[in-house]
Amino acid sequence: MEVTTLKGSLRSAVGSKQVKRLRSAGMIPGIIYGGRKDPINIAIENREVDRELRYHHRVFKIEIGGKSESVYMQEVQYHTLNDQPMHLDFKRIDLDADLELEVEISFLGHPAGISKGGRLIKDQNAIKVRTKPHTVPEEIRINIAKLELGESITAEMLELPEGVTTDLPPDTVVCHITLAKTEELEPAPEGAEGTEGGAEPGPEDAGETKD
Repeated sequence: MEVTTLKGSLRSAVGSKQVKRLRSAGMIPGIIYGGRKDPINIAIENREVDRELRYHHRVFKIEIGGKSESVYMQEVQYHTLNDQPMHLDFKRIDLDADLELEVEISFLGHPAGISKGGRLIKDQNAIKVRTKPHTVPEEIRINIAKLELGESITAEMLELPEGVTTDLPPDTVVCHITLAKTEELEPAPEGAEGTEGGAEPGPEDAGETKD
């Protein structure tokens, strides 16, 4: 993953009204934390963030006031209606040290077992990996086209990019094909009849009383 540069600025606006004005001006509020330093509140231009997210970049050098911070984009908070980024969380990192993070899994192909009555179960949608910041993969790709009914892919079968490792136990199931269950209606007990047009009413149903 490419280490790109973002230009940010320190911000004092932390209240909801001030942050709203900041967003109206085309800026996205964020925070940088970690690295045994005090957190700082920042703002970055919306267009810069959109560009980096489009290319799935997560590792950055943020330039603020003539100084540079090496960071990993830990979280992006999006607007619930229009999916626009609303807040950015950056974690300070050492570009020469290993980074532990979760990477999403991309399942490629249509499993052969599905045409035989099976269905795909994704046991893991992301896995935790260890790698240097400049080799963080955008995703872990798995080709599942040849996966037959009853077969599975485990962690030891993953083809991880160079420089990327995982501490998952080798037998951890990542995905598998299982037999699709069909719901069957239970047959009614013999002799059972419906209420409409069924058995003749008893004495109580006919309005009779006992002497």
